[in-house]
Amino acid sequence: MFELDREQRRRFWTRLCRMGIVRERELVRAHQVAQSRRMSPEAALVSLGILTAEQAVALLNDESPLGLSMDNLGVS
Repeated sequence: MFELDREQRRRFWTRLCRMGIVRERELVRAHQVAQSRRMSPEAALVSLGILTAEQAVALLNDESPLGLSMDNLGVS
């Protein structure tokens, strides 16, 4: 579902954490699901219902998944 290079993946997860969308518990769960289902951790977030596919794509494209600009959210 998501093909990310190392920098994209780092930026994606940093934004999720800074925005408070993902806490440690969800992060661990997403990685466990990803490993057990052999999918990317980003796809696991969608599978778990933490993000919609559209929200994940918005974050990957440097957009806010909530309709706010990243600058307004204080996220780089």
